[in-house]
Amino acid sequence: MMRPVFFFFFFSMCMALPAQKTMKKSELSTDYLLMDVNSNGGKMFAVKYQGACIAYGKKTKEFYLYGDANGTDIIYLEKIAKNPLRFNPDHFISCSFKDNKVYLSSQVAGKATVITGVFNWQEEHLVWEKEEIYDLSEMQIARAKDLLKNGSPLAALVTYDSVQFSDTYFDAKQVGIELLLGSKKVIDANESKRKFKESAELIEKILNFKGWKWFTETKNEADLKTALGKGLFGLTYPDFQGYIEGYTRNLLEAKNYDKTIEKGNLYWKYFTNSADLLLNSADAWYAKKDKTKASELYVKYTSLMKQLKKEKEIPYTVPQRIIKE
Repeated sequence: MMRPVFFFFFFSMCMALPAQKTMKKSELSTDYLLMDVNSNGGKMFAVKYQGACIAYGKKTKEFYLYGDANGTDIIYLEKIAKNPLRFNPDHFISCSFKDNKVYLSSQVAGKATVITGVFNWQEEHLVWEKEEIYDLSEMQIARAKDLLKNGSPLAALVTYDSVQFSDTYFDAKQVGIELLLGSKKVIDANESKRKFKESAELIEKILNFKGWKWFTETKNEADLKTALGKGLFGLTYPDFQGYIEGYTRNLLEAKNYDKTIEKGNLYWKYFTNSADLLLNSADAWYAKKDKTKASELYVKYTSLMKQLKKEKEIPYTVPQRIIKE
């Protein structure tokens, strides 16, 4: 009468053995992602195991707990109870143990969103608690907006530049224009303190922001006027002309004559009614002691000012610097 009982017991033990079979970490199928639980110096098991590992089945979308015997060998312990954790094995970040909880984190594809599953470690079992979401890019954008609102356009620009997967989070063209518009008070303050170099550098960095790529790809004045329309995100064509004129003027005042001429030539095709661009370039050539080129631009400047009916605003030095034939 004892034989059937003994046979049943022996069969049950045999069925249980595979679950306790030791295997190398490297032997686990590629269908699974094996993650060591970083215990941060804490002890997870009373005996037998030096640590824990969690395996994620990429096909089954289930989690399994393994005991880490010696850093190389692992033993299957159990399947972790079904939980709603949104886990991305292709962007696994970390798995750690702290304060009797296990935190398993991964990143959403194409975003800076980090989703962390929190498990309670109860009597050497993992019990689901909750899911936590953290998005660094959203926090950076909020910070950038506050910086710009509080008069720190350069810091805002740097922050926007650091946003991961930025195309998913904001319209770069809109942000570029907002940075330019938000820089006016800082530029004016710098000019009043004769910090022309700082103003020029600020405008240059803003115009080099990726959100201005559309402008660098614009071919001429007509295309620019079409792109801006009656106002693109608050920027009108006359306002933009004013910023560009201010940029070259600050370069001139900072004695960066070569760049004044370079930018004057670059932007002239977009602002052919800008007498200031001609004047700034002419003054730069004059400062470089090339009076011939300066004179040519002073003549063009004078002619344009007359067309604009602003001849009374021509500086008295201009006629003196025009070479008489």
